[in-house]
Order: sequence, then structure tokens, then C-alpha cells
Amino acid sequence: MEGEDAVVAIRQLCGKTNPLEAETGSIRRMYGLNITMNAIHAADSVKNAQRESDIFFESDEIIN
Repeated sequence: MEGEDAVVAIRQLCGKTNPLEAETGSIRRMYGLNITMNAIHAADSVKNAQRESDIFFESDEIIN
């Protein structure tokens, strides 16, 4: 996801890490089980997103 305030937008969509504290309608509120099994991961910054993408994905798996 990219665009103006993309990091903020995706983190709102995900919800707080603890599903019990996550906002109604967020992915974690709807599907998370607990703090470690919270259904989705989102980086807290563009820099961390790049670092984490490099860990989890090969370059040919990323579509630009």
C-alpha cells in the first residue's frame, strides 16, 4: 500500500496489537485471538516496512 499517510491508514485498518483493545471493525478486532496471534502484521514506519519486506519476501515476489 502506498500513498499519502499510507502507514497511518493501514495501521488503523489493522487495529491495536491486542485484539481486545482494537477498534471495532478492524482486522485484529474481528480475527485476532491474542497479542501474538493477532491475524495481521503492519510495520510502524516506511523504513521498518522495507526492512521487514526484505526478511519475508524475495525481490521477485514484490510488485511495484
